[in-house]
Amino acid sequence: MSQEKPKIEEIDEKTEKNKTIEEKKEEKKEEKKTEKKEEKKEEKENEKENEKENEKEKEKEKEKEKEKEEELPDPPYEWKQQTDTATVVLKIPEKIRGKNINYKLTVTHLTVGIKGEDPIIDGELFGKAEPEDSIWTLETVKGGKELTINLVKRGNGWWDSFIKGHKKMKQEDMVPDPISISDMDQESAREVNKMVFDMRQKQMGLPSSDELSKREKLQKQFPQFDFSQAKFN
Repeated sequence: MSQEKPKIEEIDEKTEKNKTIEEKKEEKKEEKKTEKKEEKKEEKENEKENEKENEKEKEKEKEKEKEKEEELPDPPYEWKQQTDTATVVLKIPEKIRGKNINYKLTVTHLTVGIKGEDPIIDGELFGKAEPEDSIWTLETVKGGKELTINLVKRGNGWWDSFIKGHKKMKQEDMVPDPISISDMDQESAREVNKMVFDMRQKQMGLPSSDELSKREKLQKQFPQFDFSQAKFN
């Protein structure tokens, strides 16, 4: 019996060693997992920092572009647009006649001015034009003459500027195309009518359509009360 004890002790020692080895392996695994988590965390933080830096750079670029835009001189013409046309007006001396006008319009370029002089406009259009459908007219006005170009766009859309590189049109000057309620779908027409009604009600100090609807619902639920003067936040 005395001879078997050392064997048991040896087995226990081996088991303890194996346990220690396994524990160390597990510890290493956990350490690696923790390291990976920390690395991923750092990567995400770095990504966020890079995104912030990129956003700052973009904002700086926008500010620079805005400054450059503000420094641009006003173009030597006035213009307005709708999605399918652009109308350009140039001031011309009173003595000039139609035969003295130098006008050339292609799909992408416009040259216009007085023959024998530098062109008033000579540049690439912001978008594409339909030269055959576009026309120009010369009219006598107070203080001289006006050359008006009615340019038809190729494909509908808003142009930032009439000529590339010229000052951009301000958003508040972009007047949307007029549209009749009869041309709208039912949902859009209903929304427009609601907006018009609410604007009129507001001007007269009367409740909006939403407030009237709420009063009506409450009146049906509680007929014993008077909600005609109720106000809603």
